[in-house]
Parts: sequence; C-alpha cells; structure tokens
Amino acid sequence: MYNSKVTITDKISNNVVMEYIIDLHSNDVSVADYFDEAWECAVDESLVNPLRRSDYEFILVEETIH
Repeated sequence: MYNSKVTITDKISNNVVMEYIIDLHSNDVSVADYFDEAWECAVDESLVNPLRRSDYEFILVEETIH
C-alpha cells in the first residue's frame, strides 16, 4: 500500500490550502491519482472552488510503502 502526503496550494496567494494523507490500496497508481483524491477531499470540505482546479498547485510531499 502506498501512503502519500499531498499538499494543495493556491497559486495566486501561495498559501497552503490543505495537506492530506492519501491511502490508495493499489500498486498501480499514478501521481495524478493521488492529486485527484486530494482534490475530491478539498472539494468535499469546501476548501477550494470546484470549478477552478487550475488555480491550485498539487505537490506530492512524501511516499511510503506499508
């Protein structure tokens, strides 16, 4: 299993919106999969404008194998 921390940052203000620990239970996942999962969490928590994903930067901070 892969555990990664994804940071979402507002591109205009450079403020960190949120950091999420994302658990994807597959060995066949891409970085984009982690970003998509983090984006869904941020949208669900009303932390981002769901229509403006391009206004945010996604950074994969760390990755560990369990």
